[in-house]
Amino acid sequence: MPDSTITAGRYDRLSLVLLALYAALLFTGTHLPGVPTAAVGLFSHDKLVHFGAYAVLGCLVAVCVTPRGGRLALVSGILIVLGIAVVGAIDELTQPYVGRSCDERDWLADVVGAAVGVGAYGWWSRWRRG
Repeated sequence: MPDSTITAGRYDRLSLVLLALYAALLFTGTHLPGVPTAAVGLFSHDKLVHFGAYAVLGCLVAVCVTPRGGRLALVSGILIVLGIAVVGAIDELTQPYVGRSCDERDWLADVVGAAVGVGAYGWWSRWRRG
């Protein structure tokens, strides 16, 4: 009977593939022209979608940079959030080229979501190690 456990190398590759697919889907989704957005406001549906999407992105990046079975280092977490902040800014700044608006509140929701996603993974990685 074949062994059904995922080896460390396969786990790492799977994590990277999931991250790449998710990032591509996220970038494509934010660059579809003419997609209507919900009501404008700090806590609108649109901002919650940005928050959630970037929380998942932050968590996936944290999974990929943390050694298997290890803990996410604080410096790594901060660098991940800063990197995602840059990616989010580029994402927002390029949206006018496809007929969408550039909104700093969307970017803020992206950054806060990334920080929560990275923080949640960091907490979980410490909790599971005891």
